Amino acid sequence: MIVDDHQVVIDGLQAVLRDLPDIEVVGYANRGDEALQQLPLFNPDVLLLDIDMPGMNGLVMLERLRREDVLDKTPAVIILSMHLEASVIRDAIAKGANGYLPKNANASMLGEAIRSVATGQPWFAPEVTLALSGGGGATPSPDGENTASDAAKLASLSEREREILAAIAEGQSSREIAESLFLSPRTVDTHRSNLMRKLDIHKVAGLIRFALKQGLVE
Repeated sequence: MIVDDHQVVIDGLQAVLRDLPDIEVVGYANRGDEALQQLPLFNPDVLLLDIDMPGMNGLVMLERLRREDVLDKTPAVIILSMHLEASVIRDAIAKGANGYLPKNANASMLGEAIRSVATGQPWFAPEVTLALSGGGGATPSPDGENTASDAAKLASLSEREREILAAIAEGQSSREIAESLFLSPRTVDTHRSNLMRKLDIHKVAGLIRFALKQGLVE
């Protein structure tokens, strides 16, 4: 599903995606509030979402989509925008974006991004990772970790995994987390193991540093 306030953009994306036989455009909307109402009807696997729209902008819509249960199956979201400022990209990722592309992305890149996020893998255009790393591609952050890589790792986490990561960073035990989220301690431990695997972090102290760095806790 495509959400953009410019019909010419929607028409162009539909024309491009029509040539990709494994991808089908099931619907579109010109406003964020309109898109939220129509999502249950179209039930897309992937949402292509613009940021600048009248009324409810794309980031507000994304935040509401991740916070509210509007669908049985929540779609993966690719932000499609000309905004390449690191602060905007990080905000989109923090709100739950699974991918980020500039609007001038070609058909091959667009198709690759859609296929990737549809299978649960984050996808960020080279220009996006460059912006996140401060303009130098592989430039590390002060603590030696790559900011673009961290952003991609954060985007790969489910909403539940983010909740548990934040709780771990706040010093809660598995039992405390289980009680607050109505889970079993065994389930929490499984999520903890998955977090360490996805983030390539092997100690709780590393999880805490990562959560603090990404702003998941104060």
